[in-house]
Amino acid sequence: MLRSLSAALVAFAPSALATERTENPGGPLVLLEESHDLPIVTLEVVVRTGSAADPEGKAGLAELTARLLRRGAARRSARQIDEAVDRLGATLSIEVGSSSTHFTGEVLRRNLEPFLGILGDVLARPTFPAREMERLRRQMITEVQGLRDDDESLASRFFRKALFGAHAYGRPASGTEASLAAITVDDVRRHYRTAFVASNVIVGAAGDLDRATLREGIDESLSGLRRGKRLRVRLGAPAQAPGRRLVIVDKPDRTQAQVYIGHLGLRPTDDDYFPLTVANTAFGGTFTARLMKEVRSERGLSYGAYSRIGRERQPHGFWMWTFPASADVARCVALQMELFGRFAAEGITEAELEFAKGYLVKSRAFELDTAPKRLDLAVDEEVLRLPRGYHARWTASVEAVTLEAANAAVRRRIQDRDLVIVVVATASEVREGLEQAIPNLASVEVVPYDRD
Repeated sequence: MLRSLSAALVAFAPSALATERTENPGGPLVLLEESHDLPIVTLEVVVRTGSAADPEGKAGLAELTARLLRRGAARRSARQIDEAVDRLGATLSIEVGSSSTHFTGEVLRRNLEPFLGILGDVLARPTFPAREMERLRRQMITEVQGLRDDDESLASRFFRKALFGAHAYGRPASGTEASLAAITVDDVRRHYRTAFVASNVIVGAAGDLDRATLREGIDESLSGLRRGKRLRVRLGAPAQAPGRRLVIVDKPDRTQAQVYIGHLGLRPTDDDYFPLTVANTAFGGTFTARLMKEVRSERGLSYGAYSRIGRERQPHGFWMWTFPASADVARCVALQMELFGRFAAEGITEAELEFAKGYLVKSRAFELDTAPKRLDLAVDEEVLRLPRGYHARWTASVEAVTLEAANAAVRRRIQDRDLVIVVVATASEVREGLEQAIPNLASVEVVPYDRD
């Protein structure tokens, strides 16, 4: 197995990440990952603006705008757009993140031209029908309400809010009931005019087509995009609030808790990023990492225990996630705090370093084995404003990490003094135990699970 993974890595050496890149002054950046293995084309149209651009009090604007584009365009209604996509055997999905908005489609090569026509109408000739906007608003509010039934999503949402505070990263991309209700059609039109500008768009394609075909299709389908200056959302770095802060998201009748513990992280362009990625892989990044062994295998306090480093243009988060039984939540949190403190103070061992590097290098093959995946990496470089060739050098960057560098990054970036601890549980059953399990608490807040 290890030999086959190594062979795969050789097959997808850095040169295989040389996605063709064409700049068009005043127009979209075009990325092409050509592959003729199957008669299928994957298209990604990416707007370099996401939910971080949502105005205060109107979280969800970028997502509502993007989804509304598919509800009416040119002479097609929402139903007609859906039927046209289905007739082609194609797919068209929309995803909004903090820094970008993605329209992703997959279509048979022979149906590429009509599909590009549909996509061009959606992106360049939307009609913003008022009735569809109200339907979509109600649907999104219902979806926000539905998230309250998913305890893990609740924990993640409240963790971001507590960690980032008023910073844009703390606002949910899908909005809240109140913020969605406040958005007007004028807000939508304004966001569209400023964000959906040709120079603010990336068009990526992977699969069975060539440069000339792609160029011709883009020129025809996206010619209606407005020309103008690229929208640049300038975000400052979020600030870490001092002290250990416990937030209990109070939800009745819970037998299982969801726990997020963490603090601010770093940028993927920071010098410590790769050393910390290796160290975190050893600490909590795999099913056999230290955190999983201690929490799950040795004590059975949670079926899973992981730690993650968020990736964004500005420093994002570093967090641990567990989901113990409510009766075990205090013990689980106490153990996590102990393990986290030891990690911050001592770092990782030589054996852990070698395992983590081997795991990361070998598993990299699975992120390179298809043309759409390689296109995703090229888009990632653009969206996160990473240096050209960042992903081509990824494996070498991991291999270059030494034990000294990994542990120095841990000392600089990991600390257990200023932490956000978010627990979704029934507060009356867990609060006393949690307060005893977490020494030196600066604050304790109990919030209802249905609060925006």
